[in-house]
Order: sequence, then structure tokens, then C-alpha cells
Amino acid sequence: MRKQLLALAGGIILLASCEEKAPIINFSDSASVDTTYMETPAPAADPHVVLIEEYTGAKCSNCPAGHVQLEALETANPGRLIVISYHETNNSLTIPPYSEGAKYDFRSDTPNVLATAITGTTVGSLPSAFVDRSPTAGSLILSRGSWSDAFNRQKALSDSVNMSIASVFDATSGKYKITVTLKYTAPVGYKHNLTLVSLEDNIIDVQEYPGYPIGPFESGFDTAYKFKGVFREMITAAPLGDPIMDTMAVKQAGRVYRRTYTYTPKTTTPAIVPANCRIVAFVNSVNSASGDYRVLQAVETKLVP
Repeated sequence: MRKQLLALAGGIILLASCEEKAPIINFSDSASVDTTYMETPAPAADPHVVLIEEYTGAKCSNCPAGHVQLEALETANPGRLIVISYHETNNSLTIPPYSEGAKYDFRSDTPNVLATAITGTTVGSLPSAFVDRSPTAGSLILSRGSWSDAFNRQKALSDSVNMSIASVFDATSGKYKITVTLKYTAPVGYKHNLTLVSLEDNIIDVQEYPGYPIGPFESGFDTAYKFKGVFREMITAAPLGDPIMDTMAVKQAGRVYRRTYTYTPKTTTPAIVPANCRIVAFVNSVNSASGDYRVLQAVETKLVP
């Protein structure tokens, strides 16, 4: 009886802490805590941030041109584009050029699983990309020639959810607490998930260029290439993220949803350098029947505050 009373009292205290409280959910080595409540008036929609998920490779001689194109888009549109660079495992163009002195293997199974979940197949031609996971001329996987037009189209969209993200390091536990906040600007009545991934910048290794002299790269290889936005791991469930308030049929305008993850970077090669890492969060539709996996909004922050 005493245990029952204590449990009841604990439940009352928990319910009193906020308007609504979702359960604590554990995902592999990351724990998350969910909170939701209503806020009035509902906020106006923020500008849409476009997510480009680029499939690239260290032995893809045409891929550096794709990197240049994406960097130019980022420079011309500050704060409006986030790029994730995937190195899949089933493509000869992603094998590190060890014969030229490559030290690191950026390949991961996650990009293969993601592409298969969204399109039914893996990505063959490199460089290719998803632009907000929205189709262009009926295709989700876009070649480099379509990226700029697709970006400009998506940039003009008005979102139904605003996002913010913060990362705090807990020196006592040696873990990071990453908090993502969603604020709905319009009702959303379809299933959508929250996805978090970690990226790393400024990794120096070997990248292949076309096999003819280009500037200083007479051999066709840059042995001190700076890789940016390299996908390191998915913090949420792979490949499509964690459900957002699945039991709530419609998230009304003014609904606020906050989730905090406790995160420890995995041990890998090359060793992850937290100071070079970013955490990207985005909300993505999940509808396998209609093939709708579009990205509603995206946000990023440095892992190290």
C-alpha cells in the first residue's frame, strides 16, 4: 500500500510540472525526454531551411564539383541550407583511395538503408542527392544539374513547424544534452518524425579528381582534401527518425513539442573530434503508402557550445 501511495504521489508531482508530459523513451545508447504544451498565439512561420542529403565518395572524381556547387549555394543563401554528406557502402566510388595514402573510411550502412526505405533502391550514380526528400520531375534522387533549381523551389516554401536546437555538455557525466524544440505554425495531421544526425567538418584525407591535370592536382588526387559535413552517425532511430506524438491525430497551431537527448559520440575511425561536429535535426513526413518523406524544416547547431 505504501509503495502504491508513493507511486501515486510521484505521478501527481510529475503531472504538475507542465501542462502535458510524454514518456521517457530510450533509443540504444541515447535517452530522450519529451515535453509538449500549447502556446498562444501560434507563431508565424520561419523561413524554410532546405536539407540536401548528398551521396558522395572519395573515389568519385566528379564529386568535388558537387561540393563546390553546394558550398556556393550555402554562401549565397546564409542560414537557408544544410548539407549532409553520405558515403554509402555498396559503391566502388566510396572506397577510400588507400593506394594514394587515404587513412579514413567514411562509409556507413545508414545511407543505403535510408535510400532503400525512401526509394526502394540504393543510390548508384554519384554525386546524387535528396533535396528535402521532395521529387523533381518524379524523381527523388537528383543529379547535380537539378540541385540548384530544386533548392530554389524548396527555399520558397512556407513551413508548418518552426525548429530550434541547443547542445550542452555535461562535464560530470561526459555526455551531451541536445534539446530540439518544435513550434507548430499550422495544423499537421499526418505522421511525421524527428531525425537527429551528427556531422563532422574539417577531416583531412585523400579525394580523387578527374584523371587529368586540374590546378595543383596533377595526379588526379588531392591528398589534403578538407571533407565537410561528413555523416558520422544517426542519433535517432534509423533510417527515418523517432515518431512525434503519434497518439495525437492533429498537432494544432501553437502546439510546442520539446525533446532532449542524452548523447555520447561513438568510438570510430577517424576518432570523432567534438569541436568539429554539428548536430542536424529535421522533421520529416513518413508515409510509405504515398511515398511522402519530405522534410518540413531543418536546423543545426555545433555539438560543442
